[in-house]
Amino acid sequence: MHHKGSLKNWWGKLSTSFLFILVFGLTFSLLYRLDGRFRVSGIQVLGEADEYPFKGKEQYDGQHIWSIDPEDVHIYLKNANPYYRIVHIEKKYPSTIQVEVSRLVPSAYLQVAEGYFLLSREGIILEKVREIESEKFPLITFYQHVPYTMFQRGDEIGFKEVKDTLYFLEIIHSARLKVNSIDIEGFHMLGLYTEEGTFLFSSEKDSELQKYQFEQSLKQLSVEGVQFDTLDVRFEKPIVRL
Repeated sequence: MHHKGSLKNWWGKLSTSFLFILVFGLTFSLLYRLDGRFRVSGIQVLGEADEYPFKGKEQYDGQHIWSIDPEDVHIYLKNANPYYRIVHIEKKYPSTIQVEVSRLVPSAYLQVAEGYFLLSREGIILEKVREIESEKFPLITFYQHVPYTMFQRGDEIGFKEVKDTLYFLEIIHSARLKVNSIDIEGFHMLGLYTEEGTFLFSSEKDSELQKYQFEQSLKQLSVEGVQFDTLDVRFEKPIVRL
């Protein structure tokens, strides 16, 4: 009887140990699977252009998605991709980071102390260079002193005169005119120079009104076949100098 009791106890302990190992193994396997499911497996980019591959898609692979700060992702991707604006970042559980971007198109060079900034239409710095290698984009000469180290790639130019000038540059481009150079002499004097003539704008006057007056004046001059030297829309009424 004592032998049978010992065998029974041994079998009970063995069953308990086996059950413990089985439960532990299943729990470990489940936790391992869950851990793997919640590790980032890639960044999904919405709005990427084929000619400008988006960089840093694998930067967060393998990290736990819950531990990732979207603001840190924004800063990293912004620095890695100056030709894109990071519009929105969202963590898509269990394992994907979704990033919505918009393409930033180069518009003009801004001359600064000891170098140049290549600006997008929105005034974002796409590149910082010491020398201009291509004349594809017009050069903006700015009356203010801007140190080369004051801004970094991906930063937005805070000068209203510069951003207004980029806006008017696109308006002139929309009229199928090529701007060769730009001179910002002050808040009231934004000069854009083309082969067809000079166009003067101001940061002190409503931009949409200047756009309307520019388009209407240019249309009228074209209809009348008038060759002009300067179209100035800085004042109440446009001024045309022949």
